[in-house]
Amino acid sequence: MSLTYNQIITLNRQFANAHQQIKNFGEGDAWDIVRHNQEQDFKYPLMWLEPQPSTSRPKEFTYTFRAWFIQSVPELEDREDALMYVNEAEAKSDMLECVKDLLSFWENNQDYPRVRLEKGFTYTTFTDKLEDRVSGAYIDFKLTIPFNYDRCIIPI
Repeated sequence: MSLTYNQIITLNRQFANAHQQIKNFGEGDAWDIVRHNQEQDFKYPLMWLEPQPSTSRPKEFTYTFRAWFIQSVPELEDREDALMYVNEAEAKSDMLECVKDLLSFWENNQDYPRVRLEKGFTYTTFTDKLEDRVSGAYIDFKLTIPFNYDRCIIPI
């Protein structure tokens, strides 16, 4: 069974909703992340799915996404700089575990055995010191789905 773009978003949302650490899910361009926290019921950690340029090859269609995992890092009143770095490192570590959980989810997804998670990942950690002090990680991942270029599937 093949998956549509919308179905992939839905499955990632289900993953985030079921995950014990993640409190919010969103999708869209990265610049939309800052608007997401204006919702009244918003809480961190956040999983954000950002579409990336995707490819196709003979008999395959590949969707590429950047999955952001973002955690707030609270300001400490009586802190030394070293304490803040410890908090940032802990947030990055927690969010990298969420990255691994997402990759495991797609690698072991029994409902869609023909969907292949492309291996060979690069992940990036970050800290943002703007209005919301956040740290986390993101990863670009690819899901390859069989595609036959079959004229019979065209709704005409």
